[in-house]
Amino acid sequence: MEAPPRSCQDRTFFLSNSRRAPLRAQDRTLCRSNGPASAAVARKTERSVARTAGERRFARKTERSAARTARRAPLSRARPNALPLERPDEQTASSPNEEANDPVSETERSVHYDGGMARPPATHSEARDRLLGKASEVFYTQGIHAIGVDRLIAEAGITRATFYRHFPSKEDLVLAYLREADQTIRRHVRAAAVGEPADAVRAVAASIAEDIRSKGFRGCAFLNAAAEYPNPGDPVNQAVIAHRQWFLETITGLMAGIDADKAEAAAQHFVMLRDGAMASGCLFAPDMVAETFLRGVDGLVRLM
Repeated sequence: MEAPPRSCQDRTFFLSNSRRAPLRAQDRTLCRSNGPASAAVARKTERSVARTAGERRFARKTERSAARTARRAPLSRARPNALPLERPDEQTASSPNEEANDPVSETERSVHYDGGMARPPATHSEARDRLLGKASEVFYTQGIHAIGVDRLIAEAGITRATFYRHFPSKEDLVLAYLREADQTIRRHVRAAAVGEPADAVRAVAASIAEDIRSKGFRGCAFLNAAAEYPNPGDPVNQAVIAHRQWFLETITGLMAGIDADKAEAAAQHFVMLRDGAMASGCLFAPDMVAETFLRGVDGLVRLM
């Protein structure tokens, strides 16, 4: 390699066309001795050398990161349907045998929810039933918005992955809770609505009065849910409306057996009496509220 020229300008040109090595102390001294302009050129050359070195380090770092990503890529492609990994702070402790005790049927049952809303397919397992049972309990006694997913997971003794396998969101769990409540009320009404139409109406009212007197009564699950989901476009609100429409139509059919001309108005009166009793029964004197409700229904039937 040829020896570098000794003048500052020539020295700077040599460095810029070699490996851009930093200026040595004696070179900087030489440039300063040749005047301010030469010193400025030297400083500019040193800054250019530093920027070039930084760009090389960044390029090497980017290449190493790309290589690590390429090595991990085959693993992610091998599991296209895998669940997203949980962050450590999202994992919930559970028994080692939970997955073994959580069988899911091969065929999913799709049950039609009367009242205009189709029930989505549901997978059934011990963990799902346990979660839905706990959710139904706390949603009814403490409210829906007040209960978070983390608490439900902890109290049901399941993992977060199990929760989201059965219910993609909390809203899906709320809808399942309302479907269970709906089916329970339908069973009670069917069991009571037998015999003569007038007797069937009184029997349905007696079933409601018995519910008001029951331990842990907290009002109507559907009226409570409507108070927390007032938006008419919300699926939870729509489920409430669907249930109430079914109930009104059922009572209208029973009233029609007594007097078809007065059936619609009488059924609306019955539903209003029922709503008032359900709201009052969880506040004070459930026995008095139940008796008042029964007297109102009896008087309604006598007027038909």
